Amino acid sequence: MSKYRIEISPSRLQSKLFCVAYGVLVASVFVWQPNVFAYQKFFQGITILLITIYFLKLWRERESKDMIVQVSYLGEWNYLDQRLDANWSIGEQSKMLSGLLLIQLIPFLQSHQYKADSSARWCWVFRDRVSEQDYRRLCRCILASQQRNKN
Repeated sequence: MSKYRIEISPSRLQSKLFCVAYGVLVASVFVWQPNVFAYQKFFQGITILLITIYFLKLWRERESKDMIVQVSYLGEWNYLDQRLDANWSIGEQSKMLSGLLLIQLIPFLQSHQYKADSSARWCWVFRDRVSEQDYRRLCRCILASQQRNKN
């Protein structure tokens, strides 16, 4: 079976969605009805501080470097860069949305005995992270993985 080398770069769309989500959460704190309880301004400030800390933590952990993976239609997913991750298999719960692939990664050794409580990971691949050809290849790999697991 053919294996393909795919370069996944950071996404501008993901960064924009991240900023919009942060703005909506912070704005929701400001639309509270005023003077409902004592020390409301204090609690609003603490809530905004916690939201900001959470989003800063997420921002630092996001994929900001290029990833290089090798995929096959058998569902194998191998990192080719300097990661120390094990080999993975594309799971049957992976989803294809317009402009976004939600890829479920299952440790390769557990792929045949997968249970809901195993150590699966999720990888979000926005359309602007890969080339059009690689995006289609990933879609075909997801479809092949789903069809193989149905049988």
